[in-house]
Amino acid sequence: MRRIKILYVGGLNANQKGAIGSHTSGVIKALKNDDKVDLQGLFFMNCLPHVMPNVYYTFDSSFKVNPISKIIQIINFSLFFRKLIQKNQYDYVYFRFDPFFAPIISRKNAIIEYNDLFLSQIKFAAGKNEWSNFGKSLRLSNFYRLYVEFAEKFSFNKSALIVVVTNKLKNYCLRYNADNKILILKNATYKIGYEQYVRESDEYLTLGNIGTLTYWDGLTELIYGMKSCLELFPECKLRLFLIGEGSMKSEIISLVEQLKMNHIVFIENEVSYDLVPEIYKKIDVVPLLKTIEDYGLSPIKFYEALAYGKSLIVTNIPHINELPDYAGCIVDYPLNIDQIALVLKNMFLNKTKIRINEKQIHDYAMEHHTWDNRIKELIKVLN
Repeated sequence: MRRIKILYVGGLNANQKGAIGSHTSGVIKALKNDDKVDLQGLFFMNCLPHVMPNVYYTFDSSFKVNPISKIIQIINFSLFFRKLIQKNQYDYVYFRFDPFFAPIISRKNAIIEYNDLFLSQIKFAAGKNEWSNFGKSLRLSNFYRLYVEFAEKFSFNKSALIVVVTNKLKNYCLRYNADNKILILKNATYKIGYEQYVRESDEYLTLGNIGTLTYWDGLTELIYGMKSCLELFPECKLRLFLIGEGSMKSEIISLVEQLKMNHIVFIENEVSYDLVPEIYKKIDVVPLLKTIEDYGLSPIKFYEALAYGKSLIVTNIPHINELPDYAGCIVDYPLNIDQIALVLKNMFLNKTKIRINEKQIHDYAMEHHTWDNRIKELIKVLN
């Protein structure tokens, strides 16, 4: 059987350590593993993902990060891209949506990833003062909104397939054109083997958040929930590890000091991916208390935690509320501190059962939520 020839085009954040970088690496690894695919890559020189195709091309991208330089570099990149696809006849060109990048390289054989409701995230982040006053004003302007909507419509209508991670994103993309072909392909995890974890102590219920510390992860609500739980139920023993960097880190450090919780909330610097398995050995529960629900959610952290056999506390938002009974607890959206406190108490009292369930949770993730499984769904559609 003839293999499908795909060019994966990496963007300016393909090397990111957070969700975008993890997603990029997961998709590339699964495409490499699939014997029905002949995969090649094209990347910015200083934005190489953590997993690379066997055959790839690079474009020199040493430039200052400002809007004008970015636009010039993307135009030059697109010219390089066009020469490459004229030389190599690809069946499909696969890339992640970017409002500047996508309109330039979109074509009738494009597969476009659209994993976040772009304008919704901009609005949410602006409300949390993620940018300077000028940057915030620009991103909230009608001009910026109209440009992004133009870029979405133009790119989607020109593509062969749009790949999204939630049903709400599918509906959003269809509003531009009901004939657009769309595939829901949720996030996933790498395949990993199961290891029986030996705890340092059975005394504590240990929670852990590994990754970027952002405003949409409900970390302040979690910390207030822990404080409330310990005040209402003094018999509970809880501790929390927060490992990573992010825009919210200084705020979390101040909150922990203010609440005098330094002895049970440990904030540590980001670690390399190689050390993640060791950190999971300390953890019983992974919190995913999301504070934004405009487009449903399918975070990589959710599937990664399941792969390591961890129970979760999740917000009642599709698709993270698709959690087996034995794999954790679901709390209301918007978040309620008293409810979080009560859930933490119940999980503390059931920590032995939580640990017994680890192998079952891991097996569930390996059966339903690996990158290899996701890409098989994509290949079916392409065939």
